[in-house]
Amino acid sequence: VVRLRDGSVLNRYWDDRPDPRPESHKPDFELGAALPEAQRTTFYRNTRASAESGWDFSSRWMRNPADLRTLETTDLIPVDLNSLLYHAERTISAFRRRRGQSDDLSGSLQFATAAENRRSALLAAAYDPETGFFYDVRWRTGERVTDRPTLAAATPLYFGLATPEQGRAVAARLERDFLK
Repeated sequence: VVRLRDGSVLNRYWDDRPDPRPESHKPDFELGAALPEAQRTTFYRNTRASAESGWDFSSRWMRNPADLRTLETTDLIPVDLNSLLYHAERTISAFRRRRGQSDDLSGSLQFATAAENRRSALLAAAYDPETGFFYDVRWRTGERVTDRPTLAAATPLYFGLATPEQGRAVAARLERDFLK
């Protein structure tokens, strides 16, 4: 969980372990050894987080798409992860509302509120009205990663976060730039 400058909270990929992955120890270690010692911990953590994202090792996570050592996964707020969590919060809210008991109703409201807060924060942070597209966000600065558009931009449409106008703009960009 990260707190943005405006106080809103969103999620990122993270791993507590600052060392090479057990399943890929040798290649991780060799890449890490090419970095200054002070940067290795961050590199290993980013490697682990990238592997857990399901997008391993996409150029989506690299400042330099040709260099795996430039992973910045833990510095990014992924638009798809937060869209999925929005959907999970709405689903939990709906299940609790259906059960209808008083503690379930307060829980339902709690999850519905969390979902709406996430939606508002993600729309404000990740949607770029100039390009009509959703981007991952560098959470420390609030900068959208506009140089690396990805198919992750479709997830706010799929899970119902995007407004109809945003949906049309993103769909047009996906058709133009991604469908071949």
